[in-house]
Amino acid sequence: MKMEISCTRAEADHKQLLNCKTVIDGMTNDFDKITKLLSISGNEVRLKILFLLNMEKELCPCDLADILGMSVPAV
Repeated sequence: MKMEISCTRAEADHKQLLNCKTVIDGMTNDFDKITKLLSISGNEVRLKILFLLNMEKELCPCDLADILGMSVPAV
């Protein structure tokens, strides 16, 4: 089955499209940073650690291990 893609707009708003492209292009570094952060937190334990560090600002690995019921090396 071949899918056809059709656009229903009568005409493109070139100013809007250019503005969106300019904004996205100017945010490349921001998207890179967010992508890295999300990849780091893509694991339940990592997400819990990030949450706890954000909540408490500072915890040692031993504290994290106790809270999460894990060994220090696993943390």
